Amino acid sequence: MLDNWTFEDFKEKFFFYTKTDSDVFSQIEMISVSGEREQLVSEFLMEARTIFEVSSLPFFVAFFGAGVSHSKLLESLLLKAKEDGCAKSHEVAMFLLEKHLYTTVVSAVVPTFENLHKAEILADQIEKLNNSIVMNAYGCLEKYSKFILKSILLEDLYSGLNYLESSSLKIGKTPPIKLKNRIDADSSELGNELSEAELYDEHILNKGYSVEQYTELFSALYDFSPSSLLLSELKKIESLRHILIHRNGVIDQKYVNEVDQSLSVGQKVTLSPTELKRFMEAFGDYFKQLFSITNKKF
Repeated sequence: MLDNWTFEDFKEKFFFYTKTDSDVFSQIEMISVSGEREQLVSEFLMEARTIFEVSSLPFFVAFFGAGVSHSKLLESLLLKAKEDGCAKSHEVAMFLLEKHLYTTVVSAVVPTFENLHKAEILADQIEKLNNSIVMNAYGCLEKYSKFILKSILLEDLYSGLNYLESSSLKIGKTPPIKLKNRIDADSSELGNELSEAELYDEHILNKGYSVEQYTELFSALYDFSPSSLLLSELKKIESLRHILIHRNGVIDQKYVNEVDQSLSVGQKVTLSPTELKRFMEAFGDYFKQLFSITNKKF
């Protein structure tokens, strides 16, 4: 009979994410930004961390086992400390956070979870949790790439569009000169009181770009040059999201060509904890580089 799982085994077998001082999102938090970009970073971090935490199996198991996540417990204790001036509540909250004692509940339910896993009772839930990381992470990638592009171009919209036009790049499928003409036409209409940001939202924001095109645009406008390995991981997330949504995870020839030629058409995609951790790092690294860009070319 095999020995029972340990907590470390659990971390190796399943996707595991909890906030630390050294994780990629904490590194983004340390980047010096100002103005509207500061609010954008804050909103991005809240959404990104939520995606990876709630899809993390320990969070799921801890929620199931204890009825409360460590973040909610910590939030309640810190709120109590703030409202009542209670130093002891703050001390306890910080102790839980620094010692990672919220993981104790995971250790407590590992034996039960091990039995459920061996009986394949939770297989569907685990698959859904893993798949949700890819789908939600790509949605977040697309959303905040869109907002970062907007924040860059609105620094000097016409100069930015002219620069992209001179670089023979399109936004979505539209040449920048056409977008500029549409904005000019809207601006000159009698009674039109839309701001430049509102005109941007009307004509540019939701053009629908790929990771590859976003990267081309950022590279054209700023000194932005993510590695080919990083882009390969992000494109894989993009391809995975497509087959999870449109093919229920069943691999087609396009996916084989784009991602891995050793795969077979008709197979169901499976995601390992290692792949999910790699996706999270690539996702975080991309935004760490984006939020760090400073050398504008236009």
